[in-house]
Amino acid sequence: MLDHLVKHVQRHASRNPNCIPLLSKIDENIRKMKGYFVYSKCREPFGSIVHNDLWTNNMLIKYGNGKPTDVAFVDFQVLRYGSPARDVLFFLYSSVHLDVLQTELDDLIKFYHSELVNMIKLLRCDVSLFSYEAFLEEMKIAAEETEFCHQMFMLTPLYTIQGKAIDLSEWEPTNIAPENEEILDSRYYDRLHFVILDFAKRKWI
Repeated sequence: MLDHLVKHVQRHASRNPNCIPLLSKIDENIRKMKGYFVYSKCREPFGSIVHNDLWTNNMLIKYGNGKPTDVAFVDFQVLRYGSPARDVLFFLYSSVHLDVLQTELDDLIKFYHSELVNMIKLLRCDVSLFSYEAFLEEMKIAAEETEFCHQMFMLTPLYTIQGKAIDLSEWEPTNIAPENEEILDSRYYDRLHFVILDFAKRKWI
């Protein structure tokens, strides 16, 4: 499956000339998927309950008067004790509109960190270990360890055109990277190129 996925991603990454120098890094980092569910020792102080598949399809949003008033998370099949940076990274790069990511990603990361610190303060815990710099390091480690391969693995199902998905009873590992490109929404390619180039710019791959 990983061989198939690497070839698929490299082929589509090559559509953007800026991604071509990164093809070997794409290969190296996708293959980290083998260790995605390895329960390594969690780094403190950021250890917390991690959803591990946090994107919009696993969120229920309640509206009142046309505005969101509450949110609930569902589908905790791969819940684990780990780094919250995993959930933050996967949600941002899989679910936020691309034009927002291109202009406001750093602000969103800062906003999350600020809210995290505020919550820790409410719990009357010491926040001195939760600096922004420490959180950025946590993001880097999570990106390198799991979240690049997670993104590459999930972009195909996320961008399969509605009604074109293969029934789970017929699904095989090679379907993670379909040969029939007509089932992919055209936005797949822009998202793929952005994720690769942004991870590289931040030295996460």
